[in-house]
Formats: sequence, structure tokens, C-alpha cells
Amino acid sequence: MGKTKPDIQKIYAQGNEGDLKRQVEAVLKHYPRLMFWPNNTGSVMRYGVRVKYGHLGSGDFLGLIAPSGRMVAIETKTKKGVQSPDQIKFQREFEAHGGWYILCREMDDLKPLLEVIK
Repeated sequence: MGKTKPDIQKIYAQGNEGDLKRQVEAVLKHYPRLMFWPNNTGSVMRYGVRVKYGHLGSGDFLGLIAPSGRMVAIETKTKKGVQSPDQIKFQREFEAHGGWYILCREMDDLKPLLEVIK
């Protein structure tokens, strides 16, 4: 018997973007047709050298839908959050290459994806 999928109607993202990210991750892990991972970007100092990682502007989560292999990017924002110019550029390029970009401000924004991967 598999894991019971959470009812996203009962999940409400209050507060900050970090809360929403945790809730998105908690829901997506119940859908085996979606291979996904958190996608961090930034930089660190290593041996006196700044090392950058990740793709500037890319989504908070990236994933692949089975069996099609279509790629998904999910960017989480609070209801008042604004995409940066780099995030807007990434979204345009990602969609132009056939990717599915989701700007997730609340859990209901995941419904179209969850319908596809159920």
C-alpha cells in the first residue's frame, strides 16, 4: 500500500517563502511520477575564491515528469513577492524550450501539475 497523498485543500501557506517551500516539498514527495529536487543558487568562499553554484534565476525546485521527461521548474513566492529580472528571464527561456514553469504563491497553484502526475 502506497503513501496517502495529502489534500492540498487543507494545506495553507502562511507567512514566509520558506514555509511555502517546505509545504511544496512535502506534497511533491508523494508523487512518484515526478522526480524533483531543491535547486539552490548562490556563492561561497573556498580557499579565498568565491565559487558560484546553480543557475541565476532558476526555480526553487526542478523536476522531471515520467514517462514524458518534460522538465518542470517551480518558483515559490509569497502573495506579495516579486520575481527578479533574472527569474523572469529564466522563466521565458525555460518555457521557450518546452519546460513547464510554475509560479507558486499558494498550494492551489500546484493543482495543474498534480493532476498530470497523479
